[in-house]
Amino acid sequence: MRKWLIVISLLLIIFFPNIASTPPFKPFFVKAIEKRTGAKAVLGSLSFSWLGPQKFGQIQWSKEEATGTIEKLSIHAPFWSFSGPFELKNAVLFYQGKQVERLDGQINEDAFHLTGEHVSLKGTFHSKQSFDLAVD
Repeated sequence: MRKWLIVISLLLIIFFPNIASTPPFKPFFVKAIEKRTGAKAVLGSLSFSWLGPQKFGQIQWSKEEATGTIEKLSIHAPFWSFSGPFELKNAVLFYQGKQVERLDGQINEDAFHLTGEHVSLKGTFHSKQSFDLAVD
């Protein structure tokens, strides 16, 4: 009996990222995203692995100033980290009655570079309230 418990425990550890990718665990990750970003979020899909990348699909988010969708978000970090770099694919941003479509890009540590339809954003984060931004 003890051998079976060890085998089952090892299998649970090995496959934990796959298990965490299933729908019953999605609300835990939604709450973590909301807490970290201060935005409301809805996740369509998620796929985790021990060494990365961690993948999220069909994300909808909203915050007081803006709302948006992200078709694909990849975090190129191990499962225990989630620290980035982050890669966005086909995002849409709505703010102040305007819309920016087809945003793609990366957020790496405290720097970001996003390009979209008729816009290129590049900048550096200093804090949640302070950042430098260049718009082309």
